[in-house]
Amino acid sequence: MIVTFTSKAKEMLLNRLYKGTPDYSAPSTFSVGDATNLFPIEDGVVNDDGSNQLTGGGAGTNTTDSTSIYKSGASQTDNTAQNLPMNATSDQKWWIYTPLGTKVDSTKYLSCWLYIKDQDALDMFLDAGTAFQLIIGSGAVHLYAKNFEKTDLTTGWNWLTTYPDAVEDLPVLIGAPDNNNLDYFTLLLYTNNAADIIPEGDLIYDLLRSYDDDDLTKEFVSGYPAFYEAELQASIRTYLDVDNATGFNISTFYIYNEETVSSASFTAESKGTTDEFVFVITYEVEQ
Repeated sequence: MIVTFTSKAKEMLLNRLYKGTPDYSAPSTFSVGDATNLFPIEDGVVNDDGSNQLTGGGAGTNTTDSTSIYKSGASQTDNTAQNLPMNATSDQKWWIYTPLGTKVDSTKYLSCWLYIKDQDALDMFLDAGTAFQLIIGSGAVHLYAKNFEKTDLTTGWNWLTTYPDAVEDLPVLIGAPDNNNLDYFTLLLYTNNAADIIPEGDLIYDLLRSYDDDDLTKEFVSGYPAFYEAELQASIRTYLDVDNATGFNISTFYIYNEETVSSASFTAESKGTTDEFVFVITYEVEQ
């Protein structure tokens, strides 16, 4: 795994080396993610665990339980997701769940999982423009929406998130959402034609959760960074326990103080419910 220092990190090294009172603290926290997103390490707030039936609208019909395909994460043990069935009466197919068990905090990011079985299912999504929306609001005519185009999606599990926008910073779809009462949740699929149908079981939703920046970082293992002055080395050790970042394919690692210090990319590793990840990074100055 090759670790890359950011330009800001090089500035920090000089700052901490030559200033009597440095402007930056030593790195102390880390994050994980992929090439696009940071993943919540902590659980955040589960607004819907995926075990509740959503009501269909347009050409969407009431959801059914999926107990063979579901997404683990956020310390949930329901082992249930929702199939998103549909008919051929409209090119707009939606599913609503309200009221949520826990209202969404407008200052947080919001995310959910969407499973698309194969290319045949993905082909049903609208080719140009908005193909799928994650919608939250305070009622049917007071809604925010996060839009996704077909090119944002892939087969298998898709993690749909509003990050880096908090809910209150999303575009308003309609009306004037009441940020103190965000408990009207909708998923909306746009297909190319009314007759386009994804078979039941080939499109699945799970785990609506909200999270904030504090959920994206974790402290180093106690005692690190460790310094080996004779070898001109510094070592950092970090740890994801079984409840941290579960369900994600992790391929990028970031180290922080006030800014991003360094990052490393590697072949994606799936974080299951029993997995523990340890990252050990050693920095060495050539002698």
